[in-house]
Amino acid sequence: MRRILFCTAALLITAAFSTTVQGQGSTLTAITAGAKIITPISLTAGATALHFGTMSVTATAGTCILATDASRTSTGGVNISAGPVVATNALFNVAGEPNAAYLITFPSGPTITVSNALSNTMTISTLTVQCSSKTVNGTTGALSTLGADNFAIGGTLHVNASQPDGNYTGVFNVNVDYN
Repeated sequence: MRRILFCTAALLITAAFSTTVQGQGSTLTAITAGAKIITPISLTAGATALHFGTMSVTATAGTCILATDASRTSTGGVNISAGPVVATNALFNVAGEPNAAYLITFPSGPTITVSNALSNTMTISTLTVQCSSKTVNGTTGALSTLGADNFAIGGTLHVNASQPDGNYTGVFNVNVDYN
C-alpha cells in the first residue's frame, strides 16, 4: 500500500512539473496613432466698451443695471438720463475651431473698480454675458461652422450716495478657452 501511495505521489508530482508544449498561436494587430491640432482660439475687442451711459445720483446710493441688450434700469437714487454719452455693452469677437464650444472667464475677478480724475470710485459687479450663439445669458458659447462667434457684456454699476460727477473709467480682463 505504501508503495502504491509513493508511486501515485511521484506520478502526481511529475505531472505537475512537466511542461507539455502545445501549438501556441500569436497574432499581430496594427492600430493607428494620431493627434489633431485645432485652430487656436482668439479674442478681440469689438467696436464698443462697457459704458453705463449718463446718469445722476441723489443723496441715496443705488445701481445702474446694464443688460446685455444695452437697456438700462436703475435702483435707489440713480436717475438714468439720455445725456451725451449713451450706454454700450462691451463687445467681443471670438475665432477658432469650427463648431467648438468655449468658456468666458474674468481673470480680474467679479468686481471692477472705476475711478474719476479725483480718485473717486465706484464698482461694477454681476457681469452678464450674452453670446450670439446662445439664446440666454451665460458664459459659454459655440463657434459657428466658420469658427466665429461674438458676445456682449453688461453688469451692475454701484453708485454711492452723492457720487461726485466726472468721467469714470477702469479696466477689466476677459478670457476665452475651449470648453
